[in-house]
Amino acid sequence: MEVLMATTTLSPVYDALLDYLVEKATPQEIFAFSISDEAAHRAHHLMDRNNAGTLSSDEDAELQQVLYLERLVAMLKSRSLAAFSRMVYLSDSIRQHIRERASGRCEYCHEPEQISLHGFHVDHIISQKHGGSGFPDNLAWACPACNITKGTAIASYDRASGALVPYFDPRGQEWEDHFEMDEDVILGKTAIGRVTVKMLEMNHPEKIETRRWLLKADKA
Repeated sequence: MEVLMATTTLSPVYDALLDYLVEKATPQEIFAFSISDEAAHRAHHLMDRNNAGTLSSDEDAELQQVLYLERLVAMLKSRSLAAFSRMVYLSDSIRQHIRERASGRCEYCHEPEQISLHGFHVDHIISQKHGGSGFPDNLAWACPACNITKGTAIASYDRASGALVPYFDPRGQEWEDHFEMDEDVILGKTAIGRVTVKMLEMNHPEKIETRRWLLKADKA
C-alpha cells in the first residue's frame, strides 16, 4: 500500500480524506466527513463513463480508487456510528416499532432495507447534541449512508435562497411535499428538500446505481 501511495496519482477524494483525518481524527469528526461537490461530480462522471463502456485505462484506475475509498469511508463511519450508538440504549421493541412505521425503508432517501448489505439505523431527527429526545416522535428509520452523512447536524444553508434551512423531518412533514423523483434522481421541491438532498448526499453515484437497478427490476 505504501508503494502504491507513493507512485500513484491519487483521486482528489483521497487527498480530502487524508487532510481531514490529519486535522480532525476524533470519531465525531470522522462521522461528519463528506466529500466535496467537485469530487462527487467526478465520481458520478466516472460511473457514467463506466456504464457507457468508454472509460480509459487511467480513468478505470481512478474509479477503482474512488470505489475503494468509499468502502474505507463507510467502514470508518460505521465504527464511529457504533461508538455513538453505545451511548444511547434503544430497546428492541422501539427499534422494531421505528422499522415497521417506516415500512422497512429509509425515511430520507426511501431505499428499501431489504436490498441493503448493512443494517439500517435509528436516526435522531433532532440530534441529542441539539437537545433532541430518544422518544419515537424524534426517531426515524435511516439507511447507513443517510444517517452517517446527516450526523448530528439539523440544518444547512440553501444556495437558492441563502437561508439557513432545517433538514427534512420525517415525523412532522410529508416526503412528497419536499421531494420528487426524476427517474433515478431525487430532486428537492422546497428549500428543505434541497438542503436535505445535498447534505445527505441522496444522489451519490452508488445510490443512483441502486435506484437504476430497482427501476430495471420493476420493469422486468
